[in-house]
Amino acid sequence: MMKLAVLVFVLSFVVAAAKNDLATSVGGSHIARWTLPQDVFTGECDLVLVNAKDFHNGAGLALHVRTTLEPSSSSSSSYMERAAVRVGEHVLEVLPDKVYLNGVQYDPSESEQPLRFTNGNYHYHYKLIKEETKDTRVFRLDLGGWSAIEFSFYKQFLTVSTTGTIHDFGNAVGMLGNYHDGSMWSRSGEPFTQSFEKYAFEWQVDPREDGQLFRQARAPQLPLEQCRMPSEPKLFQRNLRALRN
Repeated sequence: MMKLAVLVFVLSFVVAAAKNDLATSVGGSHIARWTLPQDVFTGECDLVLVNAKDFHNGAGLALHVRTTLEPSSSSSSSYMERAAVRVGEHVLEVLPDKVYLNGVQYDPSESEQPLRFTNGNYHYHYKLIKEETKDTRVFRLDLGGWSAIEFSFYKQFLTVSTTGTIHDFGNAVGMLGNYHDGSMWSRSGEPFTQSFEKYAFEWQVDPREDGQLFRQARAPQLPLEQCRMPSEPKLFQRNLRALRN
């Protein structure tokens, strides 16, 4: 049984979909949970997209993403700028032009050979699979079997697509929700009945529980600060200037 979830943060750009149930978006910050249509979260912070503790005989897999508010004072959206994956004791941090494996920098576009690492009897490969232009690249982390994560960059804007089997992700938690129906669940294991925005706050990375997968911490970070949302005062000031003009 295969399911596909995709997290899309793009700005004025359409990503063509070639796989079943792969979501596409123009503008805004969109998250499609397992089997469900997209929801919107426009905040800035690090988020736990997936935490699969049972992955590959208990080695575990965690996928975190970092979202950034658009710098324009007139913008009320954010985009995803990078991602980090922990598989067992290995951590892969993905950027548009480079990747870090356990803190060591590599440029996968310079080699036809994939970046390889292992965890027991499991083997993982990270490789550039498509490059239309220097601004448009797609990388794939092959997790073995039918499970994989694809990272698609258009300039600094990142799209993450996660494909996984029930064996690998059946008990996973995080922003993608319950694997079987996409329903939202809290960190305490209870059904989450508040808004999707509140759900993102629920799954903001907490280094005390989730660890710090990115090489460098960036505000906002728990426990000091929650996710930042587009500033209402800025929107008010923009409307006020429009009235004056």
